[in-house]
Amino acid sequence: MENQEAQKIESPLENQSTGTNPALLWGLYMGVGLAFIAIAQMYTSSAGPMKWLWQVLGFVALIGGAVMAMRAERERRGGFISFGAAFGKGFLATVIGSLIVGLVTFVMIQWVYPGYLDKLAGEAMEQLGNMEGFSEEQIEMSMGMAKIWLSSWMLSFGAFFNNIFWGVIICLISAAVVKRNNPMPFISRDEDDGALGSVGPTPDGE
Repeated sequence: MENQEAQKIESPLENQSTGTNPALLWGLYMGVGLAFIAIAQMYTSSAGPMKWLWQVLGFVALIGGAVMAMRAERERRGGFISFGAAFGKGFLATVIGSLIVGLVTFVMIQWVYPGYLDKLAGEAMEQLGNMEGFSEEQIEMSMGMAKIWLSSWMLSFGAFFNNIFWGVIICLISAAVVKRNNPMPFISRDEDDGALGSVGPTPDGE
């Protein structure tokens, strides 16, 4: 009888630890979305209304991927998840998505669209030229400093760390909203093993 009860308690918990890790899945979705936005941004204007459009879409991808990873993990754990576990899943998804977009950015600039760096330099020079109070010498000096950062490596690292920075803020806020503490934590496993869950009474009352 005791063995049967132990099996009934362990079975739901073990089932919650199976399947694809939501952070990996939604991190992949996030990365694909961010990569698509990055590629589209390369072939359109990086200034004006289009710049704001791509930034908004980027935030949508970050928020959507992180929140969905947290919600999927909460469901996998039986409907409960702590703040720390939710943040961890959202942050992992953000790291995966940021790595993907950083890699895609590097490949695009290095091999697929190497002229993108010249495009950025031209747009930057045009913006400086339209600003009052800048002489030609100041513009050339500013462009010389800007070209230090205009490389495939620097732009790739910039894309990665920019998404990580905003992803942390998004995950902190989202985890506070998504969290749902287990009212009976004493019958759940430790969160670190990725298999939280609650077990109620069996149908026959045992």
